[in-house]
Amino acid sequence: MTDLPRPIPDRSPTLQLTVLAMVSLFVACVVGAYVFRVEVVATGEGRIVPATRVQIVQPEFTGIIEALLVRNGQTVAQGDPLVRFDATEAQAQLSGLTARKDQLVVEAVRLNALLALFEMLGTHAQDMTALRDQALATFDGAPDARDNPLAAVERQLLRAELDQLTNAEAEHAARIAAFDADLEVLAAQLEGVRERIDIQEQRMVATQELVDREAASRARLLDTEEDLGSLRNAQVVLQRQRAAAMRNARVAQQSYQSANATRTADIATRLSAIAVETATLDEDLRAARRRVSTTTLTAPTDGIVDRLEVHTIGGVVEGGAPLMRIVPTGSALEIQARFSNRDVGFMAVGQQANIRLHPYPSERFGVLVGTVSDISADSIEFATDEWGYQAIIVPATPDLIHAGRSYALRPGMTASIDVTTNDRRILSYFFAPIIATLQGALRER
Repeated sequence: MTDLPRPIPDRSPTLQLTVLAMVSLFVACVVGAYVFRVEVVATGEGRIVPATRVQIVQPEFTGIIEALLVRNGQTVAQGDPLVRFDATEAQAQLSGLTARKDQLVVEAVRLNALLALFEMLGTHAQDMTALRDQALATFDGAPDARDNPLAAVERQLLRAELDQLTNAEAEHAARIAAFDADLEVLAAQLEGVRERIDIQEQRMVATQELVDREAASRARLLDTEEDLGSLRNAQVVLQRQRAAAMRNARVAQQSYQSANATRTADIATRLSAIAVETATLDEDLRAARRRVSTTTLTAPTDGIVDRLEVHTIGGVVEGGAPLMRIVPTGSALEIQARFSNRDVGFMAVGQQANIRLHPYPSERFGVLVGTVSDISADSIEFATDEWGYQAIIVPATPDLIHAGRSYALRPGMTASIDVTTNDRRILSYFFAPIIATLQGALRER
């Protein structure tokens, strides 16, 4: 009996379909992982703040509280008074500086009137009546002296100085007149001596002729010569007296000019000192006026009073100490968020962000869409050895809208923010660990 070949069993259709389905599924997964992309987000935490920021109210100078004009939770408008301090000391300082400046200003007017008088006076004595009246008119017509409370005192002082100057000018004029009179007398005496000398010389010539003819004695000639010598000696004395008188007149004139120059220099020096002191006073007055103006603190913006720190009338507050905060109302809101160093390199202004507000759970109320408007230029230490970057997220809408209802956003609410930085193929997530392993392995020795 011959052996017949065994029949080859047929392949199972179920197995074939299973293999085909698995291969198709694998290929579909690979293709889908290559085609489809997922968003990559940077996650941060933040809180809602007004775009104009919460305003901290603090005094510029140390002061004593005179009145508290607001309370916590009160709504205020920009410019409304908040706290008033005792202004007694500041007002006293301002009044003292103002009085000192008024005194310097009117003193400068008086000195300028005197300086103008000396410039008109020149180097020779003049009639002081017209100059005195003109100096007083210059003082009275100066704008700085019209409404100055100290103008009357300075005018009296100016009159006294003008009287003194008038007396000095009269004395100088009298002295010069006396010198001129002496010179005229000496000139007349010299003229008389010269005439007598001429006559005596003629007499001497005549006597000499008589002596030569022996008509007169020699003793008479000697008497004539003696008289002529006496006259010539008298002429020399008178000439010396005249020269001395002229020197004294010049000395008196130089003394007069020197006195006027000294007075002019003293006035100019004082005016320069007044200008320097006035400039310093102007700065001090600006500071004093500012201190008076800051005795009443006003609201820097529209908002709500929060965290009022003082409640004692008569209490002393140090300059720069925070008294309260004004939370702005009507201002746009934004989210101040912090992100880690690992994520900030992929963030950029204009990227979209999903905001999950903690007071409104996203599972029930959804998310709020926003946009990155700013990223800090440098890292910030948020905690010890914890550094990151601050970013500003601007919500697309001022309220959270859900199921037709609007939920208000308030400053201080916290939120989690997911910023979409880019997208990535799903397939890359499978290859990333393999690539990382290979890169680490290829660095082995």
